[in-house]
Amino acid sequence: MPPDCMDDQLAFANAAREGFRRASAASGIIERYYRIAQSTILLRFAGDALLEPITPALEHLRLPEAAAADFTIDLFDSRSTATSLPFLLDRYIQLMRLRWWEQLGTRREIKGMNSERIRSVFHLGPDILSVLDQQENHAVYWVEDAADIPYYETGYPLSVLLNWWFGKRNHFFVHAACFGTDNGSVLLTGKGGSGKSTTTLACLDSGLRLSGDDYCVVHPERLMAYSVYNTIKLKGLQDVERFAHLKSCIDNLERVQDAEEGEKAMIFLQRYFPEQLLPASVLRAILVPRVADQQETVITPASASHVFKAIMPSTLFQLPGNAQEEFRALASLVRSVPSYEIALGSDIAAIPGVIRQFLQDQDS
Repeated sequence: MPPDCMDDQLAFANAAREGFRRASAASGIIERYYRIAQSTILLRFAGDALLEPITPALEHLRLPEAAAADFTIDLFDSRSTATSLPFLLDRYIQLMRLRWWEQLGTRREIKGMNSERIRSVFHLGPDILSVLDQQENHAVYWVEDAADIPYYETGYPLSVLLNWWFGKRNHFFVHAACFGTDNGSVLLTGKGGSGKSTTTLACLDSGLRLSGDDYCVVHPERLMAYSVYNTIKLKGLQDVERFAHLKSCIDNLERVQDAEEGEKAMIFLQRYFPEQLLPASVLRAILVPRVADQQETVITPASASHVFKAIMPSTLFQLPGNAQEEFRALASLVRSVPSYEIALGSDIAAIPGVIRQFLQDQDS
């Protein structure tokens, strides 16, 4: 990369940091520490407007205090802090809003502002800016107005920044559910409609503990899975009625829709089922679900290629990251962890027992 390009990127990152400095000078700093995948993450908020949208999904991993952080993320919005962005950064954002097709890549990366050291993305719509300096272990997260943060971002906050940072430390985000016991867990991965959400919800009250519904972090060499978010989603009103006993736990019930792009029901497990959360576990297997025309649920061996095809596309394409490193990590994980297909029977209540027995057999 030409030196002037790196200079531009550093200037861009420093402008974002200056924005936080101004906002925190006006509104004060609130600090929250979290322990995620053996690393200490510090979130520094300018004022309190972003606390409610960002912190509930991470609350199960919060530390009372910490001596030092491995990674620091500064978060602020302009409206509640009544501070504007530095002039040049503000103009850049205006340009991205007006001519996004020229300024943004296919996964929202800001063109010319991404390298091994600096990573940046602009989420058009809510207009969320995320900028990471890998060398400094520091990032900035900005939004014009905290009220504009969409519901799905509250369920999986800071996923872009965390995915980038952890990926350089051999910990990788995986688009999969993860649940089990203290003795081991399984990843459940598959495309929409395969029964993943139904299986995860069925396991919630079964004695199996949950590390993640949509995302978890894995270490492909240690074969460990780590929780990041304590959220769980129900697809729409049909799932809400199917699991009616969970209705009182849904924070956004009045906004849930059945439409494809509608808001999904979301539960923060730390608030209602804290004992069901599994912060870390040894991976015993990867399961690919399939809805079967039978009553019983059956788990049978599957090929590694079958599992790889199920886990790879959504993991690689949902979050900006280093595709080559993630591809190699997923390939290594699938080669190292036994692969199975789980044919889901119509007796939903029996599914957790089948998985629990499977884990016991794996442990023996």
